[in-house]
Order: sequence, then C-alpha cells, then structure tokens
Amino acid sequence: YTGLRHSDAVQLSAKMIKKDKDGILWIVLKQQKTSENIEIPMLDYAVEIYNRFESHRELTGKVLPVLTNQKVNTALKIIASLTGIEKKLSFHCSRHSFDTLTLEQGVDLKTVSALMGHNTIKTTEIYAKLTRKRKADVINFLNAKSRKQDLKSKRKKK
Repeated sequence: YTGLRHSDAVQLSAKMIKKDKDGILWIVLKQQKTSENIEIPMLDYAVEIYNRFESHRELTGKVLPVLTNQKVNTALKIIASLTGIEKKLSFHCSRHSFDTLTLEQGVDLKTVSALMGHNTIKTTEIYAKLTRKRKADVINFLNAKSRKQDLKSKRKKK
C-alpha cells in the first residue's frame, strides 16, 4: 500500500513515520537505490498494518517484521502455486501493482511518479501501462460529457 522497494521497506524505522497537523502519517526516508529523500503519505490500509505492529516497533524500532527479498519471493511463489496464479510474483510486483492501481483510480502520472520515488516521469512511464479499464473509464467519461452537452443543446432548441 505504499509502493516502496524492498530495500526501503527493510530500512523503515519508527522514526521515519511522521504525523502531520492533519493527522496524516507520512513515510519520510532516504531511498536506498537513489539516495533521494522521499515523503509518502500513508493510505488507511497502510496505517492499519502500521498499527498492527506497534509491539514490534517497541521491541525493534522497525516498522514491520520484514523478511529478506528472497524469502518473500519464495513465499509468493508458493502462494501463487497454491492459488493457481500463473504470473511470477515478487515483492517488486507490488510496486507495479501500486503504480497501475493508482493510475487506474485516476491519479496523474506526475503524482504517481512522486509517490513511487522516481527521479523522472520517464521512469514511471516504463511501468505505467495504460490499462483496458483506464481506457474504458476515459471513454465512458467522455461519452457522459457528450451526452450532457447534447441534452443542453436539445433544451436550448426547445
């Protein structure tokens, strides 16, 4: 629910979570891969998970009990096999899913790029496939606008 890389999730400590004046929790960290500072507001789902591991934070200072990337990927492979998912799952797939789902909800590319911690929008564009759902949503939106315009035109003629 954050789009973080595994390397950033592993380093995530309690002191990297900040609450703003509106009560929104933010992840504030220096990315391992790019050494860039990033600030990501947390979705409610991420906050629920964060809250679930309060005792873990108190013991370790880490936000989550994170396995190695290899162990996570092995577990995901087993889950995929047991559930009949044919796609090769990995921790990194969650970044792609976050990217795609965020775009499908209508968030603009520039904002998604910032949430993902990409240096340029070009990097985000590589991952951001325009999905069938997004294409259909845009056409439905345009059709609805056209219908409204047609209704206005018909009312004026009467």
